[in-house]
Amino acid sequence: MSDLHAFFAHAGAFLVRGEGTAESVEAALGPSPSGTARLALYARLVERQQREALEALFPATRRALEHLAPTTFAELCLRFARTHRSAIAHPGGLGAPFVAFLADPTNVAWIDERTATRAACLAELADFERVRYELATSDAPFPNGADPLLATRRYVHAVHRASDDSPVPRAEAVSLLFVRDRDTLRVRWLEVGAAELVIVGVVTGQLDRDAGGRLGLSEEALVAARERLRRVGWLRDVPHDVA
Repeated sequence: MSDLHAFFAHAGAFLVRGEGTAESVEAALGPSPSGTARLALYARLVERQQREALEALFPATRRALEHLAPTTFAELCLRFARTHRSAIAHPGGLGAPFVAFLADPTNVAWIDERTATRAACLAELADFERVRYELATSDAPFPNGADPLLATRRYVHAVHRASDDSPVPRAEAVSLLFVRDRDTLRVRWLEVGAAELVIVGVVTGQLDRDAGGRLGLSEEALVAARERLRRVGWLRDVPHDVA
């Protein structure tokens, strides 16, 4: 094993994923020039950076959680960072694991019963924020006049209506389509119904052109849905007979 491979196998696992101890790293690689205490501190700095990344990525989730149980978001992030270290250097790599972490009621049960019963709501709100971030920062192209990447999500809470005044989303089934502006990369979202979902499915190749008819949707409803998707910026330059 080369020196570089050995370093990442031991020090990398300790610093990035929190595996092992500073002493175990030194036992494998030799004494740290900075000293054992400073080597241990580096892992704490990585942990702190991951907590700060979560706070930056999930502001709405933080507001909702602190509405339910004030001052607990920082502690929750600390627990997550110490048990779910990300091996991905980019902070966005924390998004999906954090959503899964919140979706498990046992991970928030230590706060209080009310928070644990809202685990699904918190996970959906976090997913809403994650999708917006990942779509805004993705370098994927825009194929066939549309941007299907993470374009549609189905939630059982109205996460898009969370606000400072009403931070905890109410139970309400919604389908959201996310729209990334091609020039600014700003991400917006649109609540959509069956007609819009059929158009999205046809454009992205998941449904055939007769799907709307089989579902009992009128041609007028499909035309209106096409125009709505064009107005919001999701559907561009696609011939009428394609979409």
